[in-house]
Amino acid sequence: MIEVVTAEQLERLDPTGEKRTLVSRRSRTHIQPGDVVMVESYTSRTKGTTTRFMGVCIGIYRRGIDTGLLVRNIIERVGVEFRFPVFSPMVKRIEILKRGEGYRRAKLFYLREQPGKAFQLAGLRKQQQQQQQQQQRAAQAAKANRK
Repeated sequence: MIEVVTAEQLERLDPTGEKRTLVSRRSRTHIQPGDVVMVESYTSRTKGTTTRFMGVCIGIYRRGIDTGLLVRNIIERVGVEFRFPVFSPMVKRIEILKRGEGYRRAKLFYLREQPGKAFQLAGLRKQQQQQQQQQQRAAQAAKANRK
């Protein structure tokens, strides 16, 4: 009975199945500890404005409908951690920005004591913005050449 209710809730909260593939161990595109992720979430229930939090995923808690990600970043020399419930209606989207390399643990709590090891994220965001701008310029140039 509980499995049926859980399946119905998952179907209602994630109709496309996108979030389920992000946390599924069997998926090739699943989130792993050490990945740099960006979580975009709504600031209020009216879903007017969103906030983005980018950081290193230091843990995944797979508990069915209560599955969550623990994401950590250094903001103004202070370590900030957020636990995001994956299937919450307040979470708009979760995007993997960069795959983690060389992490062999399920929980990366040791990164709390080694802040320089994984937290050079400001450069990563700037690099992605530059790539997006270059792609937009290339698309505009291709459009201009067609005319």
